[in-house]
Amino acid sequence: ARVGGMLATIGLGLNVYVLYKQSGKHTDGFWKIVLLLLAAKSLAQLLASVLPSNFWLSEHGLRIFYLHLLLLGAFTLGLFKALHQEFEAQKGLRLFYISVLLVLASLALLTPLCWLAILSGCAYCRIASISRLVLSYLIAKS
Repeated sequence: ARVGGMLATIGLGLNVYVLYKQSGKHTDGFWKIVLLLLAAKSLAQLLASVLPSNFWLSEHGLRIFYLHLLLLGAFTLGLFKALHQEFEAQKGLRLFYISVLLVLASLALLTPLCWLAILSGCAYCRIASISRLVLSYLIAKS
């Protein structure tokens, strides 16, 4: 499983590299965010292959963040951007990206890798509540 994970990391990393090089400097910021999330997923795959399995298997927040990094982050944002370009929509893309990135940031708070884990429970709850309120506002506004 470790060798397979490393091969998947190399494959995804090469795909991200080729997509970035082929798109060049003409790529808008929305596609760069998608490529950045794919690169982050590749890095997480590498860490899951190298680190002991009891580190990431026992941490539910880390597994949830890893899953959302690919599916909600890269896949959904890439699909939404492609549809937005295809149908030449005029609005909604920026707020959608902000709301998805805010969800990913709030999920990152649940991981043991987050520096905010040193905060007390009340401070963490306030930060999570504020991020959810901002997310709700953005969804209602779009």
